[in-house]
Amino acid sequence: MIVNILKTSKPISVLTFAVLCLLFLIATFSFNFDISLSKSGYPLFDLFNVLSFQKIWMAKMLVFALSILASMGWNNLLYDKAILNKSSILPASLVLIMSVVFWYSPLWPVHFLMLFFLQKLFSIYQIDKPYSYLFDAGLILGLCFLMYPPSIFFLLTIFSANFIYSAVSWRNFVIPVLGFAIPILLCIAYCYNYTSVSDYIIHYQQALSFDLLSISIPKFAVFFVAVISLVFILSIFELINWLPMKSLKSRNSFILLFIFSICAFLGLFVSSSQAWNHLLLFALPFSALSANYFLFSQKKWWYQSVFTILFLSVAYFFIRSFFSF
Repeated sequence: MIVNILKTSKPISVLTFAVLCLLFLIATFSFNFDISLSKSGYPLFDLFNVLSFQKIWMAKMLVFALSILASMGWNNLLYDKAILNKSSILPASLVLIMSVVFWYSPLWPVHFLMLFFLQKLFSIYQIDKPYSYLFDAGLILGLCFLMYPPSIFFLLTIFSANFIYSAVSWRNFVIPVLGFAIPILLCIAYCYNYTSVSDYIIHYQQALSFDLLSISIPKFAVFFVAVISLVFILSIFELINWLPMKSLKSRNSFILLFIFSICAFLGLFVSSSQAWNHLLLFALPFSALSANYFLFSQKKWWYQSVFTILFLSVAYFFIRSFFSF
């Protein structure tokens, strides 16, 4: 089974990952998703759009490049920080499988930046004065906020990291807020000189307004979301069983990832949440939790079946969206 290959560190697992990347590229260019390159009202994402040169194929190439870089970077981060202790390409593969169904939107650069955001938070473990890491995390989050307003909820992840990693000090709560504020203040200064500050303020207020109706899943994605939810639940139960046997650092990191998932969930309830595409922000924590499940589950036939269903749900997503039946 493919999951057994991806669980190893043998060369064939890298070859299998390369095949997955090729399938991702084919899927990206084969299906005409609703891609808009018009101005979004979020200044930093509009600047990011310049990289696409207003070409749909360039936007798709950016999605592909960001997905590969994020998946490989996340895979390396999980093992460098000893969050997972079995070396494999499985986490990167799960990031690809989770993210392949999402098309070009402000969420893609934010998804990529979240890799560095989490790397900074993991780095404060057992550091007495983690000021530079917390400032950098706040700065990255400020950049994300300018591209995608629901990112503001991840401030709770920074505050939670202070408690989880026992780095409790009033400076550890003020410094990330300062880092978060700097990109916003620079944006305000730019808008003051060249555009209207009040228009952007009103736009962001509306973007962060509560809207329960913003949660909508297209019919062709229902099966995929159901399978992802099933894998996530199974991963949580498997993690609970293994949590007492993990190292303190690994245990705290998984708790932080769970809080990250909660913050991502809160972002679903604002008007600018990009509907079901917001689920892209779950890709990193989902891949870590589900990789832990597939790596350590004792029921071989069961986890193989679950992975097969997960893979088939992605295939079904593209078939259903292509034929629209």
